[in-house]
Amino acid sequence: MFPIVRFRPVKFKQVWRCFFPDKYAYYSYLGYAHNIYPEKPNWEREHAIIEDFLKYLDSVAKPRLVPRFFLRLIELFGNDNSVWRVRNRFLHNLSKRLMKGVRLTDMKTKWNDWDVRIYGYFPEEVEKEIEKVEIKIRNLRDLTM
Repeated sequence: MFPIVRFRPVKFKQVWRCFFPDKYAYYSYLGYAHNIYPEKPNWEREHAIIEDFLKYLDSVAKPRLVPRFFLRLIELFGNDNSVWRVRNRFLHNLSKRLMKGVRLTDMKTKWNDWDVRIYGYFPEEVEKEIEKVEIKIRNLRDLTM
């Protein structure tokens, strides 16, 4: 017998953020958890580069006629706002179909702030853009060292 998986209850604030997102929840339907970057030299420029990448990823993944609040609601009720958990399989599969399988699973810095790594499920054109973003941030950090 399978164990019963219990999900945390959905709170009103989470539903509210689907309709009126702050900057940390705006791209939550991509699977992205907004990181607060520590203050260090050029962190505003690094953050701007990542925001530009998220806008590009949004233009690739978001269907033309589907509003963002609907995608955020599907993310909340289908995936529990998680990269790995699936609350509702039907909504999870609907999200994958609507967004053409694009999913951002992780974005982090590695090796003592020398490099940034972006992981997810992307088409080839987005992979090329990721390489450009990683090179931009690496060059920006080389200037400050």
